Amino acid sequence: MPQLDKFSFATQIFWLLVLFFFIYIILIKYFLPAIYKVLKIRKEILDNLVADSTALVDEEFIARNIRKELVSVSIFKTLDFLTIFQKKLSLFKNMCNLLVIKGPMFNQARSAYKDSILALRLKKHILNYLNK
Repeated sequence: MPQLDKFSFATQIFWLLVLFFFIYIILIKYFLPAIYKVLKIRKEILDNLVADSTALVDEEFIARNIRKELVSVSIFKTLDFLTIFQKKLSLFKNMCNLLVIKGPMFNQARSAYKDSILALRLKKHILNYLNK
């Protein structure tokens, strides 16, 4: 069998080493630098994406906290306004009960209030027309 011939071992080993050395040089000179560049660019892109995503997460966390603060402040201000309004409404009711506005006196007061509001609106429209 020619594969097991002792005289051809040396030439087969020589050409095997030459072929592997040639393939090794091609890999080292051409393919590995290209693969290294691709991996380096990929790593930079991933690092940038991670940095951007962490920045976005931090911004979202800050925005969420600000929104919570604004909602809590608005709720407290609304509650304060409602308590003040409730107090003023109860005072108004008490004053109405004290004055005992009934029947024609109430109608006269209401018509006077309407007339004053209409007069104010009319003055506003006239001033707006004159200013144009």
